[in-house]
Amino acid sequence: MKRVSIPKTLMIGAAACGFLTAGAAAALAQQQQAHLFGPSKFDGTYSVEVTTQDGSCGNSRWTVQVKDAQIASVSPNTANIRALGLIESDGVVSMTFSAGANYAHVGGDVKGRNGKGTWSAPTLLCGGVWHAQKLK
Repeated sequence: MKRVSIPKTLMIGAAACGFLTAGAAAALAQQQQAHLFGPSKFDGTYSVEVTTQDGSCGNSRWTVQVKDAQIASVSPNTANIRALGLIESDGVVSMTFSAGANYAHVGGDVKGRNGKGTWSAPTLLCGGVWHAQKLK
């Protein structure tokens, strides 16, 4: 799984100055990098089914909007989930979702209109697999 490269100088500098938390600095860095990514063949709306295989997080369904190869929105989003990451041009998915102090790492790949991969939430002691289908 490839990792997303975010300018660490921006994250460290902003956090060190007390202007932003590390999470807010990472989100700002992602927004600033958005101009580097244009429309992608992966842009669109996906239905995502999340299955827990380890731990007691439970299963869930999400709708995810991808724009310029990055997560643009997640619904339902009653927990104020923030997403950081992207789908690379070869279909490799590398993302982190966070809500408060909890976070989940997501990896996998998208081919055609379908995606699959694994996820882990170290702060919640659970993990599993995900499957996605592009709706539009």
